[in-house]
Amino acid sequence: MQVMLNKYVPGYYERSLGKSHLERYVSPLGSKTAIYKLNAGSLSAKEKEVISDRMFYKGRTIHTDRA
Repeated sequence: MQVMLNKYVPGYYERSLGKSHLERYVSPLGSKTAIYKLNAGSLSAKEKEVISDRMFYKGRTIHTDRA
C-alpha cells in the first residue's frame, strides 16, 4: 500500500505510514483493503512523445487538504 501511495500521491504524507496502520487499514466503505500483485506473462506498449510540462505536478499534500 505504501508503494501505491508513493506512486499516486507522491509527497502527500511527510513520512511513510506505520506498518501497523497499513496492516489494519479499513476503507471508508467498511471493508478491509486487499492488494494483489500480478505478474505479467508478456508485456507490450506504445511509445508517445514526452511533453515535459505534463509529466508531473506537485499536487496536494495532507497539509493543504486540512486547510
